[in-house]
Amino acid sequence: MTSNPHHALVAEYTDAVQHAKIEVVTGLLAEDAVFQSPFSLFDTPEHLRSAYIARAGAFSGLTLRGTVAGQGNQSVLLWTMRVGESPVEVAEVVTTAGERVSRVDVYLRPAAVLDEVFAAMSAAWPR
Repeated sequence: MTSNPHHALVAEYTDAVQHAKIEVVTGLLAEDAVFQSPFSLFDTPEHLRSAYIARAGAFSGLTLRGTVAGQGNQSVLLWTMRVGESPVEVAEVVTTAGERVSRVDVYLRPAAVLDEVFAAMSAAWPR
């Protein structure tokens, strides 16, 4: 799977996210990368870094359940994790451009955890 440059980049990104390697994650992002969550669009290097720090602090038990690799420049990562005691399922669409991640779109379920996720992300946001 990693003979394709997109797949190799997504594999590196996945490992970095799963192990909270913030500097590695942000190093893989394009200069104009965007991160779209259910709560906000993060589109500056400072906000992107803060979003990944908050994500690492807000969730526990991050487990990759599968990857759907497209033929083009998009893949979908399927995660399970916890926020507090609540289970969360996440679909993360990762788009690449060249040798960088250019866009990440995150979808969460169940909807009942959105308030708890927002509170946890806010509490973990770097000050």
